[in-house]
Amino acid sequence: MPWRDLPEFWRTLPGDDEAIQSIQALKLLILTATRTSEVIEADWREIDLGNATWVIPAERTQAACRRLYSPRL
Repeated sequence: MPWRDLPEFWRTLPGDDEAIQSIQALKLLILTATRTSEVIEADWREIDLGNATWVIPAERTQAACRRLYSPRL
């Protein structure tokens, strides 16, 4: 999908309770450009809401190196 189409796509995502976990996982996947498995296997211990960071341990990445995601970087 061209990046210019993303805002419209984002607005069309459903917000119902039945699909909320899947939709939130998809949004996290889009925002971080991570691999699907990294999002699916994410653990709350990796996420620091106070500092808005997500650290993926090296053993869970394909490149075997630790990754840090933060909108503040």
